[in-house]
Amino acid sequence: MALYRLQKYANTPPLCLESHIRMDSPGTTDPDSRNQVTNDSPELRESPAAALWAAWRAGGEPDLESFVAGLSEVAPRDLEVMIRIDLAARRQRNDHTPAEEYLRRFPAVAADPELALDVIYGEYLARERAGEQPKLAEYQTRFPALAQSLSDQIRLHNALDDALGRRSVRRS
Repeated sequence: MALYRLQKYANTPPLCLESHIRMDSPGTTDPDSRNQVTNDSPELRESPAAALWAAWRAGGEPDLESFVAGLSEVAPRDLEVMIRIDLAARRQRNDHTPAEEYLRRFPAVAADPELALDVIYGEYLARERAGEQPKLAEYQTRFPALAQSLSDQIRLHNALDDALGRRSVRRS
């Protein structure tokens, strides 16, 4: 499952990955691949996630429920991506809304263990990017039903960071 998750994220536009969100840049740069993704990128044009991202980048603070309510139809996968964007953008503005709150507010995402795991992992990444050192044990306590999947995902994340020399302190 961890390898699948890595492959899934490899195909996700960097704009949708919290670890690549930069609220102050004209585009989003993926430092590992040096690829620039802007709001004009074909894979993001006219998507609900792109519209939400644009609202945040314009200096707004969109209410996710109202934003989603204004859409005609949203697939759970699209909703999960929007949650990760909202979570990361809010954290950058010192709003620490936890993954549990998003899962409570959006039961369609909470009902799918893979999507729920993505939201939880998105919080982990947002905290790490903010300079925190989130612990695997904390996440396993908070989300016992996903404890093994979280362990697999976070250990893979840590191993990749170690292999790429992106961190010097073991956190989990």
